[in-house]
Amino acid sequence: SAARKRAFLDTPFGQVHYVTEGAGDAVILLHQTPSSLDQYAEIMPLLARSRRVIAMDNLGFGDSDKPARQLSVEEYGLTVVQLMDELGITKASFVGYHTGAFIGIEVATSHPERVDKLVLFEPVYIDDAVRENIRAYIRTDFKPFEMKSDGSHLTERWQQVQARSPGMSLDQINRDVLDNMKSGKASGAGRTLVLNYPMEKRLPLIQSPTFIIWGNQKLPGFPEENKLKVSQAIPNNRVLNFDGQPNLRVLAGKFAPLILGFLENP
Repeated sequence: SAARKRAFLDTPFGQVHYVTEGAGDAVILLHQTPSSLDQYAEIMPLLARSRRVIAMDNLGFGDSDKPARQLSVEEYGLTVVQLMDELGITKASFVGYHTGAFIGIEVATSHPERVDKLVLFEPVYIDDAVRENIRAYIRTDFKPFEMKSDGSHLTERWQQVQARSPGMSLDQINRDVLDNMKSGKASGAGRTLVLNYPMEKRLPLIQSPTFIIWGNQKLPGFPEENKLKVSQAIPNNRVLNFDGQPNLRVLAGKFAPLILGFLENP
């Protein structure tokens, strides 16, 4: 989009890359791991027709700096608040996907006065049983990719993205794979991040109206009944159970009006 502007923010953990587009009430987009703000490339101009939209690359991903250590959800939340201060945004709504949903929850509970509304895509409920499942998967399926001298890791990652995200164009798959490559050893960080985050204690503290969106694709390590625990824990929420995978690249035209409709009338 020609109207989109890029910039960088200095933080104690490194420079954060972000983009802005549109005018009006602020909406901040927080991506999943391992991805980048490019996850919102298709939906951002649709939201920007009536909102000031800001998307940021979490530190360690996209074009943001790679910190010397893995940051916590709480530290990612601090960078979001710092960006809001930099841009003069007193209060904003948030859209978060997977890891981004956790960061949105953190900002909403640590700085409730800064959050208007929350839209959470698949904010999986983390309790001790799930933490054990995640630890098991980290040892097998959730390992970060390793470069191989014959370049076969590129083909392997391409096939993984293509299999889990039906409907994506070759360009979209290529962009997703590039995000994976940029994240390097941090590519598996999303799963380890949630291990130390006390989500079950945070959810009841959310004061903002919240829109929870679930796909029907089974998420490894997360029992289906834990979806209900999320909506039971958040005081003021509505839920959409989507038939399929809520891929914002492929279905931007479907989800943009749903998001905007909720922001207008929760």
